[in-house]
Amino acid sequence: LKWLIFGPAALFAIVVLDWGLYRVLVQKNLPTWERYRHVISRDRVEQSALRTTFVDEVILHRSLFRVSPYRWLRHQLILWGFVLMFAVELMAVFIREGVPAFGLADIWRVPGHPVRLAFDFAFDVTGLMILVGCLLALAFRAHVHGKPEQKFTDTPSVLFLLLVVLSGFFLEGMRIAGSLNLGHHAASPVGLLFARVFGDPTSGSKATADAIWMLH
Repeated sequence: LKWLIFGPAALFAIVVLDWGLYRVLVQKNLPTWERYRHVISRDRVEQSALRTTFVDEVILHRSLFRVSPYRWLRHQLILWGFVLMFAVELMAVFIREGVPAFGLADIWRVPGHPVRLAFDFAFDVTGLMILVGCLLALAFRAHVHGKPEQKFTDTPSVLFLLLVVLSGFFLEGMRIAGSLNLGHHAASPVGLLFARVFGDPTSGSKATADAIWMLH
């Protein structure tokens, strides 16, 4: 049942994401594009300036760092935590689904396999980056409440990401809670912490675990 629900839910999420990206990236910039399109051409692009701007403002966010190192840190943690987790997940899908489909060894389901442990550690680190970034963002929101700097906050998005990350760590904790004595769980330090602190939140109920999985 959860896989029957997952497909339409994932499709709906992708449609909502694409619509949001269209509104932010296309709709809001259409007036500027219409105004300046007659002077914008590939021949006028300065490649060196383009590369410098890409590194300074897209990757490193130097301008934001000069304005506020705190805002820069929370932004970098959330942005790069999410981007790196997405990249890790793409590689994990290939190892988990693609490799066995070609008739090769299914190493993903071998307990304690070094490749699987490396992915577990990468997921924990990137998830922790997002978690810390979200907590810093909420702390900033509380600090600037009622002040002009409040316009630099995006609390709904932060709470959404925080819910996703926390539900993921809860699921990982549930998976680990039943076998805390296995040494390879050390590759998932955050999940192991959740398992030790909260125990098994499902109390043996697979339905509860499936509900949290679907929420995540």
